[in-house]
Amino acid sequence: IRVPAIVVPHPSNIEFTPSAPPAGDPKLLFLGYLREYKGADIGVEALALVRSQGLPATLTIAGSPWGDTDWPALCRSLGVAEHVTLELEYISDARMADLLASHHMLIAPYRSATQSGVISLAFEAARPVVVTDVGGLAEFVQDGVNGVVCEPGSASEFASAVARAWRMYPVLQRNARDAAASWDDVAREYLA
Repeated sequence: IRVPAIVVPHPSNIEFTPSAPPAGDPKLLFLGYLREYKGADIGVEALALVRSQGLPATLTIAGSPWGDTDWPALCRSLGVAEHVTLELEYISDARMADLLASHHMLIAPYRSATQSGVISLAFEAARPVVVTDVGGLAEFVQDGVNGVVCEPGSASEFASAVARAWRMYPVLQRNARDAAASWDDVAREYLA
């Protein structure tokens, strides 16, 4: 038996008031638990590459660590310690709102995934995302429209995606808020 299916993005569980992006050079945000599959280390490597190519980006890594990665040592070894802010702790909803407002875009350099709740948070805050094409991440990010999608597992690929996102940032940022799903969208599709 064939049953039609409708895919509706999961809305953010937190309401944000979208704000204008910050002024200045690109500010990247990795948000969430620091598990190996989420690739925050790839984000740090990509930051080192984009900076070596002349893009003066900075990165904030915000979330509770899982595992034994020495994040300060990793940043020092890649020569970007002064360009990475580490908030290695639980991030409250209020702090998430502040972090999203003070950064240009969210990065999700995942090695593997099923889905990610941070994408809906970014769109709710009118911030584009740079993601890898794993799990269902690319189902919610339209490459070149509200974010950039790249192949997983490569810091150089991810660095290129970040640079591309920055070149087209005004368009991505404008479209990011339109990508935010609402609970009304879910109800409308469910009740249709």
